[in-house]
Amino acid sequence: MLRPLLCATLALVCSPTLRAADDPLPKGAKFRLGSDRFKINVNLMWHSGALTPDGKALVHPYQCDAIDLATGRGSKWLPTEPGRFAYLDEEPSFSADGTRAAAAIDRKYRVLDADRKELFAVDRAGGFDAVGILSADGTRFAQVDKGRAVVWDVATKKAGPEVKFGDVQFAQVGLSPDGKTLAVAGSLKFKPAVQLWDADTGKELALLKGPDGRAALPAFAPDGKTVAVGGSDEVWVLDATTGAGVKKIGVEKANRHLLQYTPDGKGLLVTAEHGGSEWVDAATGKVLHATRCPVPLKLRARGARFVGNDRAVAWGEDRSTAYAWEVPSGKPLTPVFGHSALVRGLAFAGKEIVTTGYDARTMRWDAATGEFLGTVEFRLARGDFGPYAVPGASGRVAFTERAVYDPTTGTAVAEWPATLRIDRNTPTYPSADGKRVAFLNPGGTVKLTVCDTGTGAVLRELTTPGDTVGAGKADAAISADGTRAVVSVCKRFDFGRPQSATVTTWDADGKKLFDDVVGGARGTPGAVALSPDGGTAYLAHLSGRAFALDAATGKAGTKFGSDQLTATGHVLLSADGKSLAVTEDGPVAPNKIGWRVRVYDTATGKQLHDLDTGDAPVAFSPDNRSLATRSQFSFTVWDLGAK
Repeated sequence: MLRPLLCATLALVCSPTLRAADDPLPKGAKFRLGSDRFKINVNLMWHSGALTPDGKALVHPYQCDAIDLATGRGSKWLPTEPGRFAYLDEEPSFSADGTRAAAAIDRKYRVLDADRKELFAVDRAGGFDAVGILSADGTRFAQVDKGRAVVWDVATKKAGPEVKFGDVQFAQVGLSPDGKTLAVAGSLKFKPAVQLWDADTGKELALLKGPDGRAALPAFAPDGKTVAVGGSDEVWVLDATTGAGVKKIGVEKANRHLLQYTPDGKGLLVTAEHGGSEWVDAATGKVLHATRCPVPLKLRARGARFVGNDRAVAWGEDRSTAYAWEVPSGKPLTPVFGHSALVRGLAFAGKEIVTTGYDARTMRWDAATGEFLGTVEFRLARGDFGPYAVPGASGRVAFTERAVYDPTTGTAVAEWPATLRIDRNTPTYPSADGKRVAFLNPGGTVKLTVCDTGTGAVLRELTTPGDTVGAGKADAAISADGTRAVVSVCKRFDFGRPQSATVTTWDADGKKLFDDVVGGARGTPGAVALSPDGGTAYLAHLSGRAFALDAATGKAGTKFGSDQLTATGHVLLSADGKSLAVTEDGPVAPNKIGWRVRVYDTATGKQLHDLDTGDAPVAFSPDNRSLATRSQFSFTVWDLGAK
């Protein structure tokens, strides 16, 4: 069960009071559940992000924008050519006064002035431990890679002698404010060690045993006279020339610490990997302030920056999301709320809306206002790791890799049989009443497995014909009572050939009603929906309009949208089968093409609503007055008016 502290911190992070006032909703939207700001959907997430020197913004590693902490709005931090993708290879470093920065971009280290004009550049080797460090006075730049370091003079563009510390494993390297001394902390012959080097001569100044545990990045005092090195539960303050011990400070035990001196050099901020920090007197080791991180406990602290002698800004990441907070007050600074990773499912559940995401959290929201109500504590089955899958359309069930849960209580209802091979990425299709769910396993012969959510039992396994082996895109749907099913399987794209899909439908007894190729020269059907009685299938078309198909005979029926549509991506049917939401690509204004969600009357094909979004529709409310769409990290609920 989740600890009460986690629920408390989530309530704080998700509070609507933290929402950015300048994050307006599009016309027709009622509210947004969560936020896409301060979130990145890439493998390495925020690993090369950094706080700006004034502590007011985060540098976005994939856009090179400065993201304002208060609003989430971005402004260009590093100018790039129009249409060109820019990416920071590692965290940038800054001079103490913020007038210079060093950034790794396009396989080069570049030192930039306040106007982001290049002052110095050198090729970046790109090894595993490659790192570039700008001295605090901005006059020198250290290039570290493969157990060696070279310090460059920015003005003359001349390199000093090579410093070799290759015997030190897992090395963390710090540079003195004037760029004349290097501090290396790591493991030497399997024992913690600290080295001090003269960057002008390449000579070793000191070698001594370091504090036990994983080495922290060494931090020099502003006057350069002392350097702080850290381990798992101690920080040592050493003489920066001789390595002589000045002070040993006991700190909260953690796998990793971040060290940062106050501007006047009197204080030292020690931030643990989980985000908690201790502000200590550098001379006496006395703890002046202790700050608990006000965001989720899975957060990984990334850095801190002082914006005065009595105030610092710290930041970290939880999965895809970056958070920043003030030290020592612990005040959250980023308007971040909702899921911290990609969202997955949404269900209208009476007066509430339930959402799930890949952060293994289930959240509750007020269905009328969008107000955050809290998280659901899941009592997980043995070996289960969290509610990854989507809730049922009725809001009665939530699925994980091993079991079925009531999303309102977090109690396990049933466990899947051990023979059912699913994971959090398996496409999931619940029936509208939540009593059945189908899992689709594409690849090889495509198989649809229909299960009972009350008992976890497998009810039937349905397979497509053998000519779909090696299929590219597949989608499925089941009727409202879960007894009928449809699967659409697209062949992988083959240049020079008309594209098509095999559409297969089944009745309650598992008998195939229709099994044939649909499509041809105009393109390939993709996503699919099924009417409540299972009589009509609705298919999106990757090169044209969505259309209806008789599930028993395969006879084409109503087409939706105009002939000018270039593609349709998603189809979603309301619970009563009277409304169809379609994501469409085509004209949205004179001389403008774009994605929109349009809602149609299934009986007549008449357009009912045109929504200013290209996000995927995921759920109609039971009364059809609202429609929820999904972006990467949030949901938007739209007003569809009266039925």
